[in-house]
Amino acid sequence: MEPLGPNIGTHSSQFLMADADRATMVRRDQKYAQFKAHQQQQQALLTSGQITELDAHDVRSKVLDLLVLDTSTVLLGQASHVAKCIDLKTGQVRRVFRGHTGPITSVAVYEVIGKPDTDMTHGADSCAPSQGAVESAPLSWVVTGSWDKSIRVWDQRSGECLYVLAGHSDFVKSLALAPGGRHCRVAATNNGQTPSGHPWLFSGSSDATIRQWDLATRKCVRVLQGHSRAVDALAYEPHFNTLFSASSDTSIRQWNVHTGEQLREFKGHLTSVFSIYLFSETPCYDNRVAYSHVADQGSGLAEDDYYELWSVSADKTALQWSMAKAQPVTTLTHSDFVKAVLVTQAHVVTGSCDEQIRVWDKASGKCLKTLVGHFDEVGCLGHAGGDTLVSASLDGTVRKWSLKQILSAPGTTFNPDASVSKAHTPKPLTPGRRNTTTKPNPRMTLTEEEDRELAELLSDDE
Repeated sequence: MEPLGPNIGTHSSQFLMADADRATMVRRDQKYAQFKAHQQQQQALLTSGQITELDAHDVRSKVLDLLVLDTSTVLLGQASHVAKCIDLKTGQVRRVFRGHTGPITSVAVYEVIGKPDTDMTHGADSCAPSQGAVESAPLSWVVTGSWDKSIRVWDQRSGECLYVLAGHSDFVKSLALAPGGRHCRVAATNNGQTPSGHPWLFSGSSDATIRQWDLATRKCVRVLQGHSRAVDALAYEPHFNTLFSASSDTSIRQWNVHTGEQLREFKGHLTSVFSIYLFSETPCYDNRVAYSHVADQGSGLAEDDYYELWSVSADKTALQWSMAKAQPVTTLTHSDFVKAVLVTQAHVVTGSCDEQIRVWDKASGKCLKTLVGHFDEVGCLGHAGGDTLVSASLDGTVRKWSLKQILSAPGTTFNPDASVSKAHTPKPLTPGRRNTTTKPNPRMTLTEEEDRELAELLSDDE
């Protein structure tokens, strides 16, 4: 019998596997072993009282979206068809939202502080019994979008499904709320800031459309059309009441949400745009939380004076845009697809398919630090107050990072798992620990980037 060649093994996971794929699998398994050892060490320190919270959590399924709700709570959309609220300090699951029949790609939260003027929590087609408004606690909805083509609205406190929005003909990939963003918090006396006085939800889909929903009437009031491929990201801008959308057709578009008119098209990326971020130093606004406030549009200030627009793409760049010229003014170049972006006053943080997070100096465009620890693409970033960053990945983990600690550490690379003591030496692992997902039947022709994304999510990892 002829001996097996160098690229052939007896393990089923190695059949028809290229050398590069095998190397990736081995590297990821080694990094996972380091991560588990780091977790064990952290848990021992927590038990002994030497630390008060954990900085890494295994959430056991690929994370497709992340939204930081406060300094101790994060909402996750996962490939396992569920959304979860988890405690950032302990990793404990606080709430699970079940009902979708496909991976959850996007999450958002709408909160009304105080007693609403009307009870919009339930209706005739509600999935839960009517309970009425609660005066002492905020009304809080979790909104989720899924590959099952539907949007579900949930009671955050009970985890019950309130209703389902259907209309898209393909995957739902992105969500945004008006008058806020993805985490919208408003006063009960002014909970709409829209012509109807009701909150609006925007959903982007692989069917290349954006649907605008009235959350009180549960009806689609408008369909925004212009993109030719999947709408991968949405961001609502409250000062000028406009919506930004990013697509795998390479473009970013700005829309008038009152008329549905396209205001601008931003062209500069060479291929799919995965994510966009709006940053403003105005106290009432950032990309995650926006209170009911509309800027004085007669002030004479231009959009560039109010906020920065950033985007990341499969062309391996992060771009900052001039609103006046609709052209990029800053380019941050990476070695692989860039999936996530977060912006602060002084820094830009990006997550990439190369499993790394990079911290950039906004003024100079220099990469200050590369964060190592995740063992699959980093597609989600968030800010948990102070100098705390939160990241999530297709590796099924959520991690916290102190920006101050990162920037003060020596060298250009920061790896929290590298400091694991000998008492927590990683044990050898069986290749392929990640979870499987149900395989849909996509009908649209995929771009190279979309095909890669699909393959990652559908990989047979068990």
